[in-house]
Amino acid sequence: MITAEGKSVLVELALSVLLFSTFLYNPVLLLSLAFLTAFFSFYVVGASRRIASFRPESVTVRRSQQVVEVLRGSRFEVRTTVELDWHGNVEVFDAVPPGIRVVSGNPTSKVRCSGRSTVQLSYEAAVWSGYRVVKFEGVRLVLHDPLGLVRGTVFVPAPMEVRVPFERTRHAGLWTTSMVRLSPGSGTVLNQLIGEDYSFVGVRPFSEGDKVRDVHWRKTAA
Repeated sequence: MITAEGKSVLVELALSVLLFSTFLYNPVLLLSLAFLTAFFSFYVVGASRRIASFRPESVTVRRSQQVVEVLRGSRFEVRTTVELDWHGNVEVFDAVPPGIRVVSGNPTSKVRCSGRSTVQLSYEAAVWSGYRVVKFEGVRLVLHDPLGLVRGTVFVPAPMEVRVPFERTRHAGLWTTSMVRLSPGSGTVLNQLIGEDYSFVGVRPFSEGDKVRDVHWRKTAA
């Protein structure tokens, strides 16, 4: 795809040839402008074909981990190394899936390549969704020619799986997420006019040593 800069260069050259050929007949200048116009036109066509012939198979992507197990909200590090053979600018974007939030660092990088080059991405992320498994699909590359007139996009698969284990507490051999009424204490004064059914100061997760009769079933169901 021709960039806005490339289009402006070609349009300016074409207008210059038209202007000088109409109002100022100078054979040398006209020949020079015509040569520049033809050169940039052939350059854009050649660069476009070169980008179109670029194959994702020629890019090597390595991740530091293929499977990550982390609790929801906890941070984990993502390290990605991209190796490619290119001349010009390259923008690398790690495709961060929904449910993953970047906490620090940057999942993108822009470098200028001169042959075989290596681009490294390093950032911290966290799982903020209700998913049990979140999958990274790959890396997106935006290739620019050396003059910045043409660009193209290539997607390279680079899978990584982030697993979120169940967050539950164990009691009496059973897994439960029930909420237990907090008993009065620490100077807490209950309003006796409210009634016995609502005489509690709060709830917390069911833990070992709690009584089943103290479970607040309405809060648990909510």
